[in-house]
Amino acid sequence: MNEYLKIIEISGFLKLKVHKQKEISLPESLLSEYNDENELSSFHDGDTGIFSITVSADKSI
Repeated sequence: MNEYLKIIEISGFLKLKVHKQKEISLPESLLSEYNDENELSSFHDGDTGIFSITVSADKSI
């Protein structure tokens, strides 16, 4: 999520505010079908994940 917020900031937006954040849970069978062991380990350790977020920001014209 931090990478996504950085992209918004680099694009010239200011005063970023995350209003909502929700982790999306997927079944283990689906995760293992599309990820290797390293990716699965990172996912289970909490280093990566799938999130839905609501963000607002200002941009000067």
